[in-house]
Amino acid sequence: MSSSIQQETEVVSGAVEAVNPAPNPIRRSFTAEYRARVVAEYEAAPHGEKAAVLRREGLYQSQVRE
Repeated sequence: MSSSIQQETEVVSGAVEAVNPAPNPIRRSFTAEYRARVVAEYEAAPHGEKAAVLRREGLYQSQVRE
């Protein structure tokens, strides 16, 4: 049994009881100014630098395309 699985469960008198999962994540929302700035920076970046902009901002390419 891996350590991550052991951390997620507790053993109570021989029975395995699951620990409550983390609360649901909150969806991020972006302002129009932020979107415009990131899209402009992405489009102005040279071919090899576009991925660096996305990584820095924590975005996926599909989010910029939309």
